[in-house]
Amino acid sequence: MSVQALKIDSKRRTVVPAEVLAAAGITEGSELIPHAEGPGRIVFETRAAMQARVRAKYRRKGGGVSAQQAWAEYHGEETDALAEKGVE
Repeated sequence: MSVQALKIDSKRRTVVPAEVLAAAGITEGSELIPHAEGPGRIVFETRAAMQARVRAKYRRKGGGVSAQQAWAEYHGEETDALAEKGVE
């Protein structure tokens, strides 16, 4: 897979190459959840991928955390990390 630069148009849209979508297993109509991981980095993931990542993180911590608690803590960590970098 080649590396391609994407441009964002005046309506803040971009087109992701088909080969990138296929490599990620994302098909037409997939619902993606975007989140910023600091300046210059945006991650798009399916709900299932996000849930699996968060569950795995809390399994490593020893479990005992509800999904709501895990999400609140995850969101707080993400917010704290961005605040440390000066991103509001």
